[in-house]
Amino acid sequence: VRAYVAMRIAFVEQCPTAIQGDPAYMRRVPLSRWRTLVRELATSTKCAAYLALHDGTPVGFANASTNAETNEAEITHIWVAAEARRTGIGRLLLSAALQTATTYPVARVSLWVTTTNQPARQLYKALGLRPTRNFRLLAPGSSLKQIKYVLSPRLPTKRNS
Repeated sequence: VRAYVAMRIAFVEQCPTAIQGDPAYMRRVPLSRWRTLVRELATSTKCAAYLALHDGTPVGFANASTNAETNEAEITHIWVAAEARRTGIGRLLLSAALQTATTYPVARVSLWVTTTNQPARQLYKALGLRPTRNFRLLAPGSSLKQIKYVLSPRLPTKRNS
């Protein structure tokens, strides 16, 4: 639990433009509340979380969950610490999250990424996600835009008898 909390706080600290969050507030959240969150993530059939460790130190995480409104599984967070980037950890995290997300009974898997994050966009494309024409602002008042990527589940192929 402590490793997951450390990773979430590091994510907010190191990527302030990527997510709205207050690291000081997150540090004040009681450990019991974090334990409840992690327990829910570990036992839920509608969401999953992955934590990457290197020599016992957390270096990345990814979350996937279902969204009933859009009938999609969403990769809601994926992040790798700067010192662990370009090591394959992001690919492993995203692959695990996608593998879980594609088991949900939804029409497709999606995620949002800032348009300027070229390394992430290349990774998403390499793993089969495709950019859409859907854009949104990162946050109200932000000049950063996000683009939506989707992975449509493979439809079964017809066999010739």
